[in-house]
Amino acid sequence: EASENRVWFALLPRFTEVPRQWARAAGELAEDFSVGYRAMIRWRSGPMFLEPALAGFDYAMTLDTDSYIPADLAEDPFELLRRGGVGGGV
Repeated sequence: EASENRVWFALLPRFTEVPRQWARAAGELAEDFSVGYRAMIRWRSGPMFLEPALAGFDYAMTLDTDSYIPADLAEDPFELLRRGGVGGGV
């Protein structure tokens, strides 16, 4: 069954760039992880909130390629957040 929700994709041309001051430490401390994984973690830690593609949204959810929701949700998680007064930069 297809979801009624829209899925958005955005091109992130500088996604894998590592800030110069972090390059050496990132290579040494995180050598067990791929460049793509490190870039994804770095992006989710803050820069994603500055993306123009997300500027018009109150909420966003990211999922890994191996993520899944094992059952139907009883309620819309975003509606729960809205009703609880959570959002807008929280």
